[in-house]
Amino acid sequence: MSESHRMYRASTLGLTLGNTLLSLIDENKLTKKEAAAILEEFDDCIKNKVSEPTPAATAASAEAATIEGDLDYYNCFDGTYYLRVKNARVVDGADLGSVVIVAEEQQKRQKKR
Repeated sequence: MSESHRMYRASTLGLTLGNTLLSLIDENKLTKKEAAAILEEFDDCIKNKVSEPTPAATAASAEAATIEGDLDYYNCFDGTYYLRVKNARVVDGADLGSVVIVAEEQQKRQKKR
């Protein structure tokens, strides 16, 4: 397993899974080997899920572009996502080198005045 896919273990979901596995090991309900196998399965599942296209991406306009590369870093704070992609290239297009993508979630509802 590539080290880059282990970065998802630092997500809220990954940290919660890790803490739960440690608790189960401490309670002798799980061995370290079993916990390691669960973490590897988590890495595989997350990697596969984030590489699936979303409905929004599938229905994207002709102006949209698909970027492929190595995800180097990601973070989300207050609905704003920051992604750094190395070895990035536009599918059927030019090589971009490293790019930083900043995206914001759409407002779910407007504030009342």
